[in-house]
Amino acid sequence: MSADQPQGPDEDWLRGLGGAPADEAGSAAFAEGRRLRAGLDRVPQVDASRADWADVLRRAGQGSPARMNKPEAANAGRWRHAAGLAAVLVLAVGLVWQQRPEPEPQWRGEGGIPGEARWLSAAPIADAAALASELRSWGAEVHDEPAPQGQVLLSIRCAANCDARVAARLAELETALAPDGQVRLRVLAR
Repeated sequence: MSADQPQGPDEDWLRGLGGAPADEAGSAAFAEGRRLRAGLDRVPQVDASRADWADVLRRAGQGSPARMNKPEAANAGRWRHAAGLAAVLVLAVGLVWQQRPEPEPQWRGEGGIPGEARWLSAAPIADAAALASELRSWGAEVHDEPAPQGQVLLSIRCAANCDARVAARLAELETALAPDGQVRLRVLAR
């Protein structure tokens, strides 16, 4: 292939944009490149002799180019040092914040006692009784304590030889036994 022959629509478009004579290519891509070139020819030209640096400074209200040497810019030395110190301070605070100790993990629930989970139920008393009997049938020790406002507090303890169905049933309630095999479940009304 020679460099003079167009090799596809992209080449035709570039040749049209470059101003090649119209008799060399008649494709749609060539015509589109020619239209774009015609549009670029209408861009107004800027008189570069008027846009010198002194004129720019005069228009900005700074007067003569001699003022350009004074460190009044935003990137002057004192501002660069202040910005650097601010960046270091932000990084230091961020690192301290990142390294802060985490609170002890709590089982499900907001602001509750560690190891206490919450279960929202439509009928908390009936659901707590059904759950307690179900867990007892699988070998878990369940003690229910009345709580204020129609809530029920279940203290669940499961020994190491406890049935795996206890853990599965608690997982359905989005909670689990603590490593010591206990959990307190507060059953609340929705």
